[in-house]
Amino acid sequence: MIFTLLLAVSASAYNPLVNKVTVACAPGLEFHAICKASKIPCAVELSASAAGGGRGRAQFRSDGDTVSAAMNRAILRYPGHRWRFRKGVLYVTPNDEDGQTPLDRPLAGKRFDGSLEAARAAFGPAAGFCSVPRGGEVGPQPRADKKVVFTFGESTPRSVLTELVLRHGAAGWVVERSPSGAGKALYCLDLVEYGG
Repeated sequence: MIFTLLLAVSASAYNPLVNKVTVACAPGLEFHAICKASKIPCAVELSASAAGGGRGRAQFRSDGDTVSAAMNRAILRYPGHRWRFRKGVLYVTPNDEDGQTPLDRPLAGKRFDGSLEAARAAFGPAAGFCSVPRGGEVGPQPRADKKVVFTFGESTPRSVLTELVLRHGAAGWVVERSPSGAGKALYCLDLVEYGG
């Protein structure tokens, strides 16, 4: 009985942030590349105005750093943002509050094909997001053949997207906020499958 209890405590104390990762990627893919290398689902919210200009950034490299150290180095490239690890997901968020983000709007319950491609094509626009043109790849395109029905009750896009990438495991989502004129912002969604 005591042995079983000690085993359960040590298993729950596992911290994936101390794992070592080696990453080399183009600017703009740092967080997903770290998540792919560490096999941790990612939820990334980037604010174009808080991130500063991405122009002139060199390729991102992390050679044998811990996940925490790699994330700390990557976040330095995005002023106005922070990262945290919570309930099995690496989150990157802007420091400033955004009361207009579609991520927190209430959604009625829905059922849809649970593939990442279906979420990008159907769920994203229905939840108020535009599509992000792919600037580079950190993994393969989401597989259309992975047939999973995804059902959710009244929720928010943030919680649905996070649950979706948790169920897929090696996947992440990113929402990019950029100004679009007249004081409005444009919110674009992408989902990335990291592959094996």
